[in-house]
Order: sequence, then structure tokens, then C-alpha cells
Amino acid sequence: MWKSTYMWYYHCFQVHNALGFSLFNDGKIDRSIVEYEKAIKLQPGYVTAWNNLASAYEKKKNLPKALKAYEQALFFDPNNSVAKEYGDAVREKLRRLAGVPVKYDD
Repeated sequence: MWKSTYMWYYHCFQVHNALGFSLFNDGKIDRSIVEYEKAIKLQPGYVTAWNNLASAYEKKKNLPKALKAYEQALFFDPNNSVAKEYGDAVREKLRRLAGVPVKYDD
């Protein structure tokens, strides 16, 4: 049944975000990223999806991509407290890792 609902709302950015959130909570991080990116493609200003995408990249330890996603959330909503707090934390982690060779998964 969920597949038919999913296909019906294929172009609904909120459905992609919700599916991404569910996949993230099930530990399916790569698949959650795909869904968050679909939500963002359909609605580029959807700040919740940007925050969720950033969180997924953090979980994968891809801090540069996480920071970019938080920065996009702040672009659309400069008062976004989640993106500010977590983006600052990621920025600090990257600062501490400066000069340390790190391999990021895509």
C-alpha cells in the first residue's frame, strides 16, 4: 500500500522528506540522502529537508557536505536555530581536522 501512496505523491516534497526521515531512523542513511535530495529538488527552499540532509551527511562522517547543507538551510532561513547550532559544531570539527587527511564517503 505504501508504494501506491508513494507513487501517487511522487512529486510531493514532504513525502520524500518523510520517507528519508524513516529510512534514516532505520539506519539506511544512503537511501535517506536520496530521498532528502529529491525533496530539495522539488522544493529548494524546504529547510527541514536541508537540515535532515545535513544530519545524514554528518552520520556518514562527511562533514564538508553536512556543512554545505546547513549553509543552504541558513540561506533560505537565516534564523534557523538547528542549522546555526549544528552548522557551527560541524564547522568547528572541520577546523580541528584541518590538515588531517580524512576520506569521506559519498
